[in-house]
Amino acid sequence: MDKRTLVKDHLQFLHSALKKILETFDEEESMHQLYDDMNHPRWQTGHMTGSAYAMLRLLGENLQEPEDTEKLFGSGSQLKKDPTEYPAFSELKDRLYKLWARIYDRLDKVEESLMDEETSFGEWKPTKYEALMFLGAHDFYHAGQLTLTMRSLGKERPFS
Repeated sequence: MDKRTLVKDHLQFLHSALKKILETFDEEESMHQLYDDMNHPRWQTGHMTGSAYAMLRLLGENLQEPEDTEKLFGSGSQLKKDPTEYPAFSELKDRLYKLWARIYDRLDKVEESLMDEETSFGEWKPTKYEALMFLGAHDFYHAGQLTLTMRSLGKERPFS
């Protein structure tokens, strides 16, 4: 199996689990926090769009996320408690799901050799394959946080 297929299979598996979790929250619940400085589902969903844009850039697309993405959802951004300061949760999910579909489509079209190209993540110099796998794991890291939020709202475990 080539690296493009491995990345695509990996991401589709992780994203299908994340989608199942995200779909359990409504607009109001998307702002729920276990404690004051814990990321709420709305922030996490917006944050994952940033990862999706980074994946698309790694795959050769010349695009930048909307201005508000880094300001509202970037690492170290100020967590807001007022839902009107964010796009609607439904809008963020729709944006994220469309980006994921675009990633899968792009993986079908890029040359296999792209996976072995070196890229830069600060001081870390991974191949694009390694960076894509890392970004998928990053998204799934948020699945754990989202599951804790689900449980605090009295929702059933997503996978039994």
